[in-house]
Amino acid sequence: MTATVLVDPGPERSRGPRSRALRTCPNPPAQTDQRTGRAPRDPETTPPDPGPRAAPDSPPGRRATPAHLLAALLGPLAAWARALADRARRDDRGMSTVEYAIGTLAAAAFAAVLYTVVSGESVVTALTGLVERALQVTF
Repeated sequence: MTATVLVDPGPERSRGPRSRALRTCPNPPAQTDQRTGRAPRDPETTPPDPGPRAAPDSPPGRRATPAHLLAALLGPLAAWARALADRARRDDRGMSTVEYAIGTLAAAAFAAVLYTVVSGESVVTALTGLVERALQVTF
């Protein structure tokens, strides 16, 4: 058994060999829509669904394009990212005097430890031995 179903291809697909308004399907339409659970729409009394609109205030016949959908999805995300970056910039205005003092003390302590290690006898001996071996290598 074959049923005839009216399909509106939309204004952008109204030309070409595949754009016939009447299509046939091998099985008759179900009594209820599997996805929504409602009765199928009557094509004679119900206007065709225009699909998702580009914006809530757009004209009824205008269909959403991928660019509109992407902007609608990414717009709030971009605004949230900008707000988060602005908040981070406001919260981090630099180090205070105490933080500078602690940073300076830590740098001085690290320099003292590094000087002690490098000027120690074992490091001087190791570096001297390394340089002497490098100079004695024959090519």
